[in-house]
Amino acid sequence: MFVLDTNTVIDYFKGRGKVAEKLLSVAPREVALPAVVAYEVWVGVLG
Repeated sequence: MFVLDTNTVIDYFKGRGKVAEKLLSVAPREVALPAVVAYEVWVGVLG
């Protein structure tokens, strides 16, 4: 299981590293996005 942190989510959206490749190689049920990370990304986009 992968529990994503804020930096990993940002790297995914910016296409850095092989984050997207790795996440797409596992089943969606194996990826978790904590509420605090979703909040941090949301505030970062709006701010």
